[in-house]
Amino acid sequence: MPDNKIKSLITFILQNDGKLSKNKKEKYFEKLTEDELKSIENSIQNHFKM
Repeated sequence: MPDNKIKSLITFILQNDGKLSKNKKEKYFEKLTEDELKSIENSIQNHFKM
């Protein structure tokens, strides 16, 4: 995944209290599996102490 897309993913998750919205997932990150997304969300939540 390109750096700018990773930055957007992290920003979207932070803006939505640690979760990626269904709309953003469908629009920008449709290739992510549910397991991958949960892992990313958990990592961001732990890193930013959400």
